Amino acid sequence: MLRCTYIVLIEDNESNIPNLVKSLKQVAGDFRKEFIFVDDGSVDESLRALKKAVSDLPRTTIITQEKQGSSISVNKALSLATGDYIQFVEGAEILHTASTNILTESCAKFGASIAIGNVSKNESMDKDIKIDAKLIENPLKIVLDNSIPRLRQVGAAGSLIHRDLLEKIDKVDSSIYTHNMSLSLRCAKYGKFVYIDENISTLIDDSKSDTDNKFASYNNLRSIYNFVKTNPDLFKNSIPELLKILSQESTKNGDRIAYSFKSFTSKYLKSHSVDKVLAAYKKEFDRLF
Repeated sequence: MLRCTYIVLIEDNESNIPNLVKSLKQVAGDFRKEFIFVDDGSVDESLRALKKAVSDLPRTTIITQEKQGSSISVNKALSLATGDYIQFVEGAEILHTASTNILTESCAKFGASIAIGNVSKNESMDKDIKIDAKLIENPLKIVLDNSIPRLRQVGAAGSLIHRDLLEKIDKVDSSIYTHNMSLSLRCAKYGKFVYIDENISTLIDDSKSDTDNKFASYNNLRSIYNFVKTNPDLFKNSIPELLKILSQESTKNGDRIAYSFKSFTSKYLKSHSVDKVLAAYKKEFDRLF
């Protein structure tokens, strides 16, 4: 029988935990479920609420820790996971009953290792979902240029990865506090992506602040920097694209850009080396914090 491990990241989600666990119990499918919850330093009553909610949930593990970030949380959970597939769940999430079936069946249909669907905000999950899955042939390019933003969210709500791929990429880059962009890049190097243009779960009160946006830019720049540094041969002919991404991330958060990208000629862009581009990335993410 197919096995699915749900890695659930909890951080101050006390009010949503009963509904979250209820939705996990109601997920339908002919597979064996395993649940690993990681409480990352919650300061509310999340842990108490979680223990109460999962008291009758079989094959459940709870990990508690001082706040260390999602990358370390995910790696701890992955070290215990036994499922053929890993589905990532957030503490503010409520899953549709068909979410796991849609993700796993989409992977099987296209021979893909990663499936990711859309996630709504504060939307009812009491509706039928049709499978509208699309195979992404060149996921690395799309993750980098952000033409499908959801593909930068592997490891977040609404995403699932086959265990074999996670073993190949050696889990998550724990040097980065938030794992999603980094995990998306690592997966895109080896695996096919399937994108489901349908809401398969919802997030409750998923508001973002300006500080969050600034941190997201830092996280994206640092993730790309680390990935390019360890895979330079993949990018020796992609200097203009990397500089364009750097420019977009820099202007998005309102910080002063170190380079006037519009004044670059095509010839000048091509003359840059990967090392020089990495230096530009480092200068920008250092500037953010």
